[in-house]
Amino acid sequence: SPLAAGLRCFGNGAKLRKGRVQGRADANPRAATGFVLGLVAAGDREAGHLMGIVTGKLLQSEGPEAAAAWAATLPEGEMRNSTMSHIARDFVSADPEAAARWASQLSGQPEGNRVIDQVGGRWARRDPEAAVAWLESLPSSSGQARGMDSAFSSWAGRNPEEAGNYINAMTPSPRRDSALSGYASRMAYENPTMAIAWAESVSDPNARQEAIIRTAQIFYRHRRGD
Repeated sequence: SPLAAGLRCFGNGAKLRKGRVQGRADANPRAATGFVLGLVAAGDREAGHLMGIVTGKLLQSEGPEAAAAWAATLPEGEMRNSTMSHIARDFVSADPEAAARWASQLSGQPEGNRVIDQVGGRWARRDPEAAVAWLESLPSSSGQARGMDSAFSSWAGRNPEEAGNYINAMTPSPRRDSALSGYASRMAYENPTMAIAWAESVSDPNARQEAIIRTAQIFYRHRRGD
């Protein structure tokens, strides 16, 4: 049928573009960037995935610090934001302190929210206290809030008693509310009754409601095996 033929043509074209990007990225990831940006401008729906291929090759060949500098040259928008988030995952694994310095420079910028979240949450898997201390040093932002949430979710999975004691020593603040939300969401897998109690201690009414709903949803999904 014409529809089936059109789908086959689209699929073949997508494979061709992917092959071209992979070949160019293998030879020179930076040179492949312009080709992918042209696909972005043309509205190619696969361009995000293709930029991920370029990013991965650049991380392999030049490392996360150089990749971070390259990503800063991309046009503003979703492509740059998602690319920087991708780089943050590798950067924090290779050198969390250097990744944190880079992420700090992005605080308050659109791409900074995802980067700070990635660095804080992933660093907390290795050294939660260092990650939280860094997050608390940042100016208040949605990135800091998301990072505190992710960091305490990671910390709760690693050592719930230690993470809970840290939260109990914090003074009421938006940062503490974010920490409570992350902690409760992780504890929903282990002890839902206790998790709800932690969520209920969030001070901001709207944030408290969101934390309770999120914790309950995680518990019910987990119980159903989703």
